[in-house]
Amino acid sequence: MDVLDNMPIEPRNAEAPLRIPILDKMKDGNRTVVFGKVEQGTVRLGDRLAVSPYNYPCQVLSITNDKQQSVEYGRPGDNVTLKISYLDEDQVFKGDVLCPRDAPMQAS
Repeated sequence: MDVLDNMPIEPRNAEAPLRIPILDKMKDGNRTVVFGKVEQGTVRLGDRLAVSPYNYPCQVLSITNDKQQSVEYGRPGDNVTLKISYLDEDQVFKGDVLCPRDAPMQAS
């Protein structure tokens, strides 16, 4: 345990391409809501994103933080709830990653 406790933690980069692994999802009326943690980059209202590895396009309509407050952006380390458009609930799965359309995550 001492080795793990003393390992340096890599800083998260707010300027890197956005990466949000999807932890869960749900339907809210006719919109899809996804839950995840911003691992790098910054997510903002109106961002045009893609769901990797399928590259389904979507757009951020609202962002809620872990205190259930509406916010304009989420930074690295933040747990966020995103309401997104152009995406049906059956097109997104746990483990998929939200990323910018112009900087998709590479999948092998």
